[in-house]
Amino acid sequence: MANARQNLVTRFFCTLLVLAFLPWMAAQAANFPERTVRLVVGIAPGGATDAVARVLAQKLSDVWGQAVIVENRTGGEGTIASNTVAHAAPDGHTLLLVTTNFTLTPNQFKVAFDAEKSFAPITTLGQTPELLIVNPATLPVNSLAELIALARAKPGTINFGTGGTSSPTYMITKLMMKATGIEMVNVSYHGMGPALVALLGGEVQMMFGAASDSAEHIKSGKLRAIAVSTAKRTPQMPDVPSVAEAANIPGFDATAWYGLLAPAGTPPAVIAKLHDDVVAVLADPAIAKRLQNEGFLVQTNTPAEFGAFIHADLAKWAEIYKDFKTQ
Repeated sequence: MANARQNLVTRFFCTLLVLAFLPWMAAQAANFPERTVRLVVGIAPGGATDAVARVLAQKLSDVWGQAVIVENRTGGEGTIASNTVAHAAPDGHTLLLVTTNFTLTPNQFKVAFDAEKSFAPITTLGQTPELLIVNPATLPVNSLAELIALARAKPGTINFGTGGTSSPTYMITKLMMKATGIEMVNVSYHGMGPALVALLGGEVQMMFGAASDSAEHIKSGKLRAIAVSTAKRTPQMPDVPSVAEAANIPGFDATAWYGLLAPAGTPPAVIAKLHDDVVAVLADPAIAKRLQNEGFLVQTNTPAEFGAFIHADLAKWAEIYKDFKTQ
């Protein structure tokens, strides 16, 4: 009986404490942002991730009347950027734009942050199908079937570019190699922008990359798209078959996702404002169309849904890496 009374009193005072803080929390959201907002990206300038960050930064600057600057902090397979934001002041003025590598790296090596506990999810931003592109001058194949045949005939002689061994493009290539039984050599760069430059220069012969990065080079004939990573063909490039179709791999489906995080402890009212403003920006038909034309499909959700997604994705990649290690 005494314990029940004590619990009731405790709940009562906790409720009073929350009610007392509500005006302060509301004021925080109303005044946010009070100064320049840093949008930290763990990818070098020039890639699809950086492009999405800059579109978002520009529009949020207009909405907030405060500068939003993109800060590229490369290195450590994206962990330097993540660690920077994990230890930043939890006030919403330092944000992290992440992609699939955010859930890859914790499964590869020890990191100085917890992918779930160190951050407050805001929303997913969207996803991009990855094109399998080749440099026809160094790899004269016209289809994925031809690429597979060549790789089987000369294992280990084809080089592919990636943004690092924790990048989505690396894992997509590894999954394709495993499914088709071929062996190729990875060459890592600090981001997909440098990897694309290497492909154009002949340093590597092929890579998976965002359509937004390579579209102009494909049109000019400098590069050739032979497959897309999604389960089916994309409306943007209906003539390019999916990997599943071109290589007869039923169920093959791999895309790169993007999302926005704040440091853990950021006030819920600020997270709610960030979520609502970002979702509103991406819901603008002109912005959505602009990103879609570059191969980016806008997809947003709630902070809770994004948190659940991160949890599930970490578990998914843990199983995949476990499979790779036992090969």
